[in-house]
Amino acid sequence: MIIALIVAIGGTLRKVRLIARVGGAVIVAFLGLIPIEKAAEFMNYPALGSHGMGEVGYFVVVPITSVIVYFVLKQAPGLRES
Repeated sequence: MIIALIVAIGGTLRKVRLIARVGGAVIVAFLGLIPIEKAAEFMNYPALGSHGMGEVGYFVVVPITSVIVYFVLKQAPGLRES
């Protein structure tokens, strides 16, 4: 539905791929906070534990994970730049 809307308002396939990569990277980064938090609690690392994740997670973990996932998605066959 979102892809059809982008194409309908004059978007190109390149814009659709860019939005898919950025959106996917942000979603995966936020969902990735859960296993990072659980691993940090298991290792008794308080900075990334359940209470510390609210302070550190959104400013450190999410941007780093987003950039990594963005570049991984950039190599995916359907999302490569032409």
